[in-house]
Amino acid sequence: MYKELILKLKKEWFEDIKPFIEFDKPNPSLGIGDTWKYFKPWTPTEMDYQFPSQMLYEYLEKQKFANILNSLRLQFVQKISAEVKRCVLIICCELGHQGDDFGMCDFFRISGGLNKVKRLKEFDAFSSLVRIDNFLKHHTLRAYKELKEDYPDFLYPDKEEYENGMYAGDWLKLENDYIDALFSKLITFLDAWCKHIKKLVEMAVSKPRP
Repeated sequence: MYKELILKLKKEWFEDIKPFIEFDKPNPSLGIGDTWKYFKPWTPTEMDYQFPSQMLYEYLEKQKFANILNSLRLQFVQKISAEVKRCVLIICCELGHQGDDFGMCDFFRISGGLNKVKRLKEFDAFSSLVRIDNFLKHHTLRAYKELKEDYPDFLYPDKEEYENGMYAGDWLKLENDYIDALFSKLITFLDAWCKHIKKLVEMAVSKPRP
């Protein structure tokens, strides 16, 4: 189930999202390149009124469009996280989870504890994705500190001190290369996690009852 879903997300990323985001890398075959120029057409009247030069106007428009494209990248990262966690929840429910809610504490409890899950291959790919999503979702100082403590490379080091309520996306340093590699890493982790869960179930079944 999760492999099919992640491969579908991978296809969407490489065929639809990434080509549009890479607006500064012209690709005539895809009809993209300098996409920002078509976002808000420049007119001499507007330029003369607001900006001292066409170069400055184009720079500001390009920055605005770059921010929009970065928001698209962040939203897709959150989509990956939501879909992966949804698959994990379905599997955990099949294993007996019956609560009205589901969080990482439930995940680790069902998985036999954090220390065991941390040893699984590509755990950091899953864990960092959850932390990034949590920071984007809540915009809290706690979420920022948790991400900074374990995965500081995903944060800009020279930004001002983060405070509650500031937009998390301005602090996140996520490149396209990160998403490129994320899909295979998540499949590797979930493969390892499912094998781990299967062993836990087998051990529980074979354990002699008192």
